Amino acid sequence: MDLNDLNKNNLKQKKNHQVLKDLKINNLIIIFLDLTQYINNN
Repeated sequence: MDLNDLNKNNLKQKKNHQVLKDLKINNLIIIFLDLTQYINNN
């Protein structure tokens, strides 16, 4: 495993981490929208 491989792996991990963060934020937005919908309906 040379430096190039390490860099590629590092980039992959960062990308995966970013995707996870985006998913979490999306989930929060969806929950928030659901809640506002629920509140508006009652």
